[in-house]
Amino acid sequence: MKIEKLSDRQVRFHISRSDLERRGIKLSEFAYGSERAKALFRELLLWAEYKFNFVAHDVPIMIEAVPFSADEIILIVSKLNPQELEAYQQNQKTSLSPDHKAGQDTDPQKAVRHLIPPRVPNEKTVLFAIDRLEDLLSLAQKIPQPNQVSSSLYRDLNSGIYYLLLSSPSDQQETFSLVQAITSEYGNLLDVPKFGEAYIAERFECILAENALSQLQSLRSGR
Repeated sequence: MKIEKLSDRQVRFHISRSDLERRGIKLSEFAYGSERAKALFRELLLWAEYKFNFVAHDVPIMIEAVPFSADEIILIVSKLNPQELEAYQQNQKTSLSPDHKAGQDTDPQKAVRHLIPPRVPNEKTVLFAIDRLEDLLSLAQKIPQPNQVSSSLYRDLNSGIYYLLLSSPSDQQETFSLVQAITSEYGNLLDVPKFGEAYIAERFECILAENALSQLQSLRSGR
């Protein structure tokens, strides 16, 4: 995934097909706003806030999902002023709501515009695969509060790939979502239920059992 700041009121995300597949999201889900698509939107908003101070709390926003190619979709997030919001509400009848059913307005070749209330997703545990130690060290430096999420580091001795296991208590979901967004810049999100934490611990060598992000941050800082 990539992010660009277009202006103080607009950011753009580039999301590949593989990014969507790792999260189990189909392109058509952006049209009717599945829970998985909305969770990704909220994760991206936290990423934009961290990277560009693009704060969208309690602000009406519009998200345009535009298929760019067979392997990439572009999301453009815009803050709306009162006049734009009024015009939008007059001209758009479709919103991301529980009453909007799958199968409606799902043509993936059309731009889809939705208003989304910024809320925090409810992930509990995620697993990222990261190829290089240097990427791990760079990632750790970007985490603002590494001790607020649980993190363990494993390594596949055959392939040399690192596996970063992240989890968080329910009262730290916003911080946890931000950490996920930052980590997505460096690694590939995997399916934890598919592997299972016990499988990870048994198959891969445990490098750092606890506070992996904090220890990696200290390692790069020389403390």
